[in-house]
Amino acid sequence: MLLSELRVRPLLGGAALALLSVLAVGCSSDDTNVAANNADSASSSVVAPSSTAPASTIVTTIDPAPLLQTALESLAAGYHFTSTFVVNGVASLTGEGDRVGDSSRFVLTQNGASVAYIVTPAATYAQPANGEWQLLDTPPAATDPITALNAPAAIGVLADDGTSLRLRVTVSALTLGVGATGTTDVEVVLKNGAITEVDYATIKDGNVASVATLVGAVVDATPISAPI
Repeated sequence: MLLSELRVRPLLGGAALALLSVLAVGCSSDDTNVAANNADSASSSVVAPSSTAPASTIVTTIDPAPLLQTALESLAAGYHFTSTFVVNGVASLTGEGDRVGDSSRFVLTQNGASVAYIVTPAATYAQPANGEWQLLDTPPAATDPITALNAPAAIGVLADDGTSLRLRVTVSALTLGVGATGTTDVEVVLKNGAITEVDYATIKDGNVASVATLVGAVVDATPISAPI
């Protein structure tokens, strides 16, 4: 069973990984060209879980809003990310890379096949293993989960052990890029004031996909530019 339709949106400020915009899961013997799948799929068919209720909270004296805002501001210069995409409980795709400034570089791996990506404000480029860079005919993703986190509808504290803080942040599904209306819950982990993990999920035709992204210090701070 492979992802027969796949598009990846940059997550976290248009750079770290994104979410699966199409979750059609089917059988295929040769569907391993991640770049082609990304370019061919449409994002309009997303159906995302939504909630209008405030995030659940535990008893705490901490005001999470300013802590989250400070942590988000610290990501502006850049960060490294490692993401795992799980569909119906099965890890289906991994991605790793860096955001530098307003652009990003990362590698997606699915079923042993890897594709490198460069995303700039103007365009998205892909390079299959042992291949040449290609300009994709789809525009860069306009949605930005960091922007969504900057304007939460609600913030709740799920866990607080004095060092690690897990928040449930309710954000606009449209701004997050997983739906046209309503809201979606994103779980954010802060350790010593820094964002270390961002998790969220979406549903399509009964298939549940989740994205868990670990965030850390940028590894390759080289300025990112168009490869062709």
